Amino acid sequence: MRAIALLASIAATPAAAVPFDLTNDRMYIPVEVNGHATTALLDSGAEATILDPATSKAAGLGEGEAVELKGSGGTQVAHFLSGVTVSALGVELKDREMVVSDLGDVSKRLAGRPIPMILGREMFDAARIRIDYAGRDVTALPADAVPEGNRFALTTAHGIEAFPLTLQGRTVMVEVDTGNGSGPMISRTLADALKLKPIGKKSGGGLGGQIERQLVELPPFTLAGREYRNLVAAVDELPNAAELNFGTSILKDFIVTADFAGHALYLAPAPHRNHDHK
Repeated sequence: MRAIALLASIAATPAAAVPFDLTNDRMYIPVEVNGHATTALLDSGAEATILDPATSKAAGLGEGEAVELKGSGGTQVAHFLSGVTVSALGVELKDREMVVSDLGDVSKRLAGRPIPMILGREMFDAARIRIDYAGRDVTALPADAVPEGNRFALTTAHGIEAFPLTLQGRTVMVEVDTGNGSGPMISRTLADALKLKPIGKKSGGGLGGQIERQLVELPPFTLAGREYRNLVAAVDELPNAAELNFGTSILKDFIVTADFAGHALYLAPAPHRNHDHK
């Protein structure tokens, strides 16, 4: 089976703000796949873009070559396609390699709606993406735009971008994951280092199936001027897990601008959000 490669060829034309739907803390934007109009879950934590078989068929694409796809819930067999063009937010990803995999299980367990497609980090590599969760719109910013908020340097680890955060006096790395609608996650290594005690369990897991994770309460911390207390995180037992993973439950407290090509994340506090997560 072939490994999934991330291509860097990009064509982008900045567009006006595009409204998005937010269901179960996951955002869906309009896209076109080889000219076929559909919607996609916009997921900065996905290394590859994934098409459901029905979407692939509707776009006139073939089955492709078998690959092994790794997700937060395990692995599953999928198919690998090349020569696909995706257009969204005024950004055109030409002649791309993508994966065809059944998204029905994830749709039922996590999304609460069908997921025709998961549009991964290559969209964020193509342009600076500004997400206004309160205003429910997303924009591919023009090159001369000045992002709002505090700037955080990004580092790539395991194909996902992460920024530094001070937690209990130590610097930890936090993955930026717009596809995570289930709440913060913490690695087993960091949870043990911080001596965090279990407070319960929760079902989770994305591609690859459902798993049960232990829950812990994070120490208080400040992010871009906002204080967080009583924040519950699920423990990720995978050996290559990021120290922390923040999804929509945290990101929606901000106007988020992700500049993966420039290795930067900008967070501007959104108004009227309560940050005591009791």
